[in-house]
Amino acid sequence: PERRGGLRGPGLREADPRDKGHSLREGGDLLSLRRRPAPSSPDACPGIKDLLRPTMSYVKCHSCGGSVEVWSDEDEGECLDCGAKWQKPDGGNSCLEYCEYADKCREIVASRKH
Repeated sequence: PERRGGLRGPGLREADPRDKGHSLREGGDLLSLRRRPAPSSPDACPGIKDLLRPTMSYVKCHSCGGSVEVWSDEDEGECLDCGAKWQKPDGGNSCLEYCEYADKCREIVASRKH
């Protein structure tokens, strides 16, 4: 088959657009439309990654314009310049609020913090 760049790269076989889970776009690029399966256990849950390996980000302080260090597993941060407290606008909502595996995830997180 003819190669025209796009999402198909060298060494990749042509996918049949009639295969379930694929769609052929204008220009011949093939996109995957498959959904990820729902997690079947807390170990497979994508949300637990932020709890086990928190990531850090910075937001602008509402008081002085400085930097507030915020971790993905915390609901608030403190400005590095003036010490003002900053709360996450979403109230810290996470999958632990609604997931059927929330209790098991809390146990996993607690066991790995010790």
